[in-house]
Amino acid sequence: MRRREDPRFIRGEARFVADLVLPRMAHAVFVRSPHGHAVLGEVDASRALAAPGVLGVFTAADFAGRLRPLPPNVLEGVTVAAVPHPPLATGRVRYVGEPVAVVVAETAEAAADAADLGLLARQ
Repeated sequence: MRRREDPRFIRGEARFVADLVLPRMAHAVFVRSPHGHAVLGEVDASRALAAPGVLGVFTAADFAGRLRPLPPNVLEGVTVAAVPHPPLATGRVRYVGEPVAVVVAETAEAAADAADLGLLARQ
């Protein structure tokens, strides 16, 4: 079967979510844990908040009581234990890449630059 979508990708005519531009649009970048298993102390976002274009930096504490754990990604017919999986780490990170915070900025570049400044976790 021939793929019909390839020509638009080859010609650079495809549209992606990153191509969308809306009025007053903000951009978010998740700060992820570099550790596979660690206790998460208090997060100090002061450097990221001081970066140009940053609108806010949010951790799980900012959403306490507002977000529910995400359901596990389950294959049909497979039984898995219901393990809470918060959108942002709370108290402990359990795997490399687990989201710890989210930086929101006026541009994608500003959000990425602020996220790269690193959030300091204090014990």
